[in-house]
Amino acid sequence: MFNFTFQNPYGFLCAFLPALFNLALVVYILIFLPRNRITNVFALATFACALWQITDAFIRITATAAAADFWDSVLSISWIFIGPLCIHFTILYTQMIKSQSRIYISLLYAPGFIFLALYQGHYYEHPFQYTPFWGWGNLHNKNVIDIIQIYWASALAFTSLVLLCLYTFKIKSDELLKQQSLLITIGIAIPTITAIITQVIFPTVFQKPPITLTSTFLTFFSIATVLALKKYRLFSVSDLINNKTLLDSMPLIVFSVSKEKRITYMNHFGLQTLGLTMKELSATNINELFIYESKEHEKKMNEVWKRTVEYEQVENVESAFNTPKGKIDIILSYNPIINNNKLEGVLFTARDMTELKKSNQLLLKKEGMLEEAQRLSHIGSWEWDIQTNTVLWSDELYRMYGYKPGEIPITYETFLQNIHPDDREFVNNIIQKAYNDHQPFNFYHRILRNDGTEVIVDAQGEVTVDKNNNIIRMNGTGQDVTELKTKEAILKNQNEELQKINAELDKFVYSVTHDLRAPLTSMLGVVEIAEEDNQDVLMKKRLTLLKTNIKKLDQFILDIMDYSLNARQEIKKEEINFHSVLDEITQKLKYINADGSSVDIRVKIISTAPFRSDKSRISIMLNNLISNSIRYSNPNVNDPFVEIGVHVTDKEANIIVSDNGIGIGEEFHDKIFEMFYRVSHTSVGTGLGLYLVKESVKKLNGKIKVESQKEKGSTFSIYIPND
Repeated sequence: MFNFTFQNPYGFLCAFLPALFNLALVVYILIFLPRNRITNVFALATFACALWQITDAFIRITATAAAADFWDSVLSISWIFIGPLCIHFTILYTQMIKSQSRIYISLLYAPGFIFLALYQGHYYEHPFQYTPFWGWGNLHNKNVIDIIQIYWASALAFTSLVLLCLYTFKIKSDELLKQQSLLITIGIAIPTITAIITQVIFPTVFQKPPITLTSTFLTFFSIATVLALKKYRLFSVSDLINNKTLLDSMPLIVFSVSKEKRITYMNHFGLQTLGLTMKELSATNINELFIYESKEHEKKMNEVWKRTVEYEQVENVESAFNTPKGKIDIILSYNPIINNNKLEGVLFTARDMTELKKSNQLLLKKEGMLEEAQRLSHIGSWEWDIQTNTVLWSDELYRMYGYKPGEIPITYETFLQNIHPDDREFVNNIIQKAYNDHQPFNFYHRILRNDGTEVIVDAQGEVTVDKNNNIIRMNGTGQDVTELKTKEAILKNQNEELQKINAELDKFVYSVTHDLRAPLTSMLGVVEIAEEDNQDVLMKKRLTLLKTNIKKLDQFILDIMDYSLNARQEIKKEEINFHSVLDEITQKLKYINADGSSVDIRVKIISTAPFRSDKSRISIMLNNLISNSIRYSNPNVNDPFVEIGVHVTDKEANIIVSDNGIGIGEEFHDKIFEMFYRVSHTSVGTGLGLYLVKESVKKLNGKIKVESQKEKGSTFSIYIPND
């Protein structure tokens, strides 16, 4: 098998050199061309050609028929499968046969595997005959299977040639594609026709020795391919990607329409979006796709169609499609399809703009809401582009300065001109400082509106810099605070006036309480002297009643003074000793009852931390609660008492005043803290005590609650923060 003789070097080189050329071509295809089905099949076909040429080269230099049979059998896969590969490539290139399923392709290659197995297994005789220059050649005429095999391969190659011829003939407008197809057709035609005549018809019909010209003539296929690659850009990206594949992969609705407005083509995405099938497509009129929102919209669409059929390309036409999922908003492009200066139809591209339109509508709504909010709050926004010295104002800012929105162009200089002359230097200095140190700013200044009105503006802004810390823009807001500042000034004056009135009122209260209590004290002294000197029972009774009313009036004056102090006096915090405070209060209230009845006063103090608060208000609370417990003790109990419990922690003081007095009905619990409220006409108090307690607790940010039942006593719990 390796017994080679080089007595015929030229015949060897005629096959071997083209084989090397085709092998180089395979490497070029695999490295430099895009990889997909058509280039893969083309690379296999080229490799089969090279392998066939190597087979013929070896056969031409073998010394015996047995050696020629060995090399022909081993490398027979090349010439057996060249036919299926050629027609497979042709189908992919021309797209003239649409069905390319796996079953279809399998049926195309299946016979080749059967013939290869039979041939390499020597199921039948391989008759070889020697011819000068061309070397050994297989006659393929001794067995019916062998004859069928070469006719099958020839039929496939011839079918491929016919398809290429038809495809080339149909190409009218694309000159580049036509030249590509013509070169490939010629490249396949020369070796195919040569093979059929010299290696099929000669041995099987005329019983003559075959002339192995085919592999050499495959060089024409190689030359034609190189020309198609170099000159006519065979398999360039734009040509390699089939137009239909490209359009189907795009997320756009692409369709063509005839001059009669019948849809002639639609890509897969469009069919899927609109819920159409290819069968329904041909019977669909373009007008059935669109949703016309009004007569004017329909008229506009018809006008665009007229412009397009007059060879004008129209872009960015807004419309809507009716789909199974409902209406979708689209933006359309109209492109006239022209062939040989004649209009063939119109190509439409439509992009789904539904979500974008919703976003735009939402954005417009938000912009409207922002503009309305600025109008209602009198806040305008601005942006100053430092590099172009252009300033953008919102509509409200224009109105604030007395202009119509967009009435005048705004620059930094025009902004300064609208500042009040007395504030202009102040404003410019702040802006320049922000320009230099890149810090935000906030200040008040006055402006003069276009009509001369003075307005006070609260200005806020910040600085934006680039990566090199160079300022590129400023932006901020301006709020009309004229009314607010006017009210602030009025409020300030009123507050000053109120403070003056309060000071005078304090003097008045002090004067009144002093002037009123002095004669009451004198009257009380006279009444007590009269009681001692007068033994008349009726007179003593009347003097006792008078003394009670004098004390009641004196207590009322004291309550009024406490109320005045609590309402206006600032909180004065100091450390409080509950032992001394309660000792002072209990000693003073020991004999408060006119009938001389005694109430047991019990005090229990637990303190784990110093307590700081307002001593005056704490005393008011304790004094009123304890005095009420004593005044309203229950005469029907044997041991009336009032119990005061104080528990101090670092967070708060918990003060509990409880008694077994006459109690308060639950229906009165919500009213007892009201000013001048008394549970009944028999109540001896002024109606201010519990009101003062609640107001004092409130001043100290504390809480108070009451638990009481009639004839069972009352419990008041107070919680005061430890400050």
